[in-house]
Amino acid sequence: MELSNPLLLAVKMFLADVRSWRLDYKFPNYVCTDFAKLIFDAATIQGMRCGYALVHFEGARTSHAIVAFETDYGLIYIEPQTGEVEHIKAGIPYPTQLEGVPGDCTVSSIDIMWNDEHPLKFIKCSDCGYLFPICCPVCGHDNISFSRE
Repeated sequence: MELSNPLLLAVKMFLADVRSWRLDYKFPNYVCTDFAKLIFDAATIQGMRCGYALVHFEGARTSHAIVAFETDYGLIYIEPQTGEVEHIKAGIPYPTQLEGVPGDCTVSSIDIMWNDEHPLKFIKCSDCGYLFPICCPVCGHDNISFSRE
């Protein structure tokens, strides 16, 4: 399937249909990685190029999963628990207080895995309940080659 960068308007219309924020955060059964994967998979099916992004925080052991799109307005990040466009940048605190996001933590980096680079398969950790991308069953690529923002 050919994936292409969507218009910002198309992303907003797509999010209005998906409405992932109707679901409840339930640790460890349904967490940020599940929200992000839901949008990531739905966008892929729609032919939209998107990225599964991990936001890392200074001094925190946990990361936060969101979704990225390269649009006609540039790179945007979507908070899958709210459906909102968030302005996330290394060196500033995460803009929204949500379940699973450490409070008042400064973003240290953002890693993005794009859906047009390699097929992604996810597994759920039996200890923490988070979904993680693993190697592709077809080509064996380890899919841990995130681009760094």
